[in-house]
Amino acid sequence: MTDLATGRTTILIADDHLVLAEGLAATLSSHFIVVGNVPTLEHLRAAIESSKPDVVILDISFHGVSSIPLLAKLTADPSIQARFVMLTGLESTALASAAFEAGAMAFLLKGAGTQELRLAIEAALQGRRFSAGAELKPSLEEPSDAHGPALRVGGLLLRPRQVEILCLMLEGLTRPQAGRRLGISTKGVDYHLNELRERLGLPTLRMLLKWAAGHETELGEALTRVQPKA
Repeated sequence: MTDLATGRTTILIADDHLVLAEGLAATLSSHFIVVGNVPTLEHLRAAIESSKPDVVILDISFHGVSSIPLLAKLTADPSIQARFVMLTGLESTALASAAFEAGAMAFLLKGAGTQELRLAIEAALQGRRFSAGAELKPSLEEPSDAHGPALRVGGLLLRPRQVEILCLMLEGLTRPQAGRRLGISTKGVDYHLNELRERLGLPTLRMLLKWAAGHETELGEALTRVQPKA
């Protein structure tokens, strides 16, 4: 919450790169009160609950693990009032879209100047979205392909085809086998998998499948809503 003694906005930084976090804290300290840095995702919720910051500046990836699924859970929790500003080293429109879908209010590239940081924080506090360094793609709330509207899994919106591919691969099918089952090429399968990895900030297919395994029940429920192909 806002510091009562000074009236200044409180900021919690969450970044696994300690040198970058220290530099960010130094940049922000002249305008805001930085209440600390959280270097691991596992301790983020507890840090937010104890410090009650106005804004959390959250790195989009921690040691190769995307913070977006946790972001979606935190923003869905009514007990957490903080606004989230996402930082990334990747200039990715898909990643920006995923962050906003999960509840972020601002999306910035690492290395953003002081003015951009201040604008992002002010926009977040006012409930306005702010993006610098990456343009947003059209919302996935719109029908994404001929198989129907996007489906929510793990706080994110997935294309029906992506749900189908992930479910098949969780059954043990390879990429070519999944493609043959769905009547698309292996390149088509790879297109959807690569888009998902980019949106989740996951560098490898193994990590994507680990994420999918953690949401297997939701994927199965989403699969039942996929319109049957003609």
